[in-house]
Amino acid sequence: MNADRARRTLAAALLALAACGGGGGGGGGGGGTPPTTLSFDTPTVSAAFAQGDTVAPDWVTATVAPVPAQPVVVALVEDAPVLDDFQVFVAGPNSASLELLPTCTLPPGHYHGTFTFHLCLDDQCVSQLPLVGNQLAYDFAVTAGTVVTVKIDGVAQSGLWAHCSSAALSVSAGQRIELTSSVPVTWSSSILTSAGVPTVQDEADTSTSWAATLGSANTCVPGTTVG
Repeated sequence: MNADRARRTLAAALLALAACGGGGGGGGGGGGTPPTTLSFDTPTVSAAFAQGDTVAPDWVTATVAPVPAQPVVVALVEDAPVLDDFQVFVAGPNSASLELLPTCTLPPGHYHGTFTFHLCLDDQCVSQLPLVGNQLAYDFAVTAGTVVTVKIDGVAQSGLWAHCSSAALSVSAGQRIELTSSVPVTWSSSILTSAGVPTVQDEADTSTSWAATLGSANTCVPGTTVG
């Protein structure tokens, strides 16, 4: 697909809308092939959520006319990386349900732009149907939420830890772990082994940070409670 490389193309999904003879036609938009019309049941996909919270997907019904003569691959190109996932489910003879899942760790802010859809005749989208009406606006409002960043021995770890996102950490005895919360929280942790031996040393915390040096490989990293 000749898409702007600054944009991101989400994983394509197979849309098996089978036409009963005729229609649909060739690839690449060349020749006299009439364009396929793609329409949506809403002009704008809207969502409002706090950063780090679990986000419900947005559902949009798309209608295709005429129905392609063969199965096609639906590709969605974002103008900014605002989606975690994109799925397509056949809903009727000429329609499909699109599941659009916003990225739950987007920083607070107002995100608005356009999703561009392509109906591809191959997995690489080298050939595609000429389309009209293939753009869908989005408007996401993200407020501040509870997210935690992590450092190990002063080195920032990739990713955010939140209600909707987590990652495994490999931490060894003697290393210092630092947690920083985006909002005030109450930290809680298990700091004793079954033998009553402290598993962390030099523990220090504030309402938005917690740090300690690990004294045992079996340390339980603290959880957070919004304070």
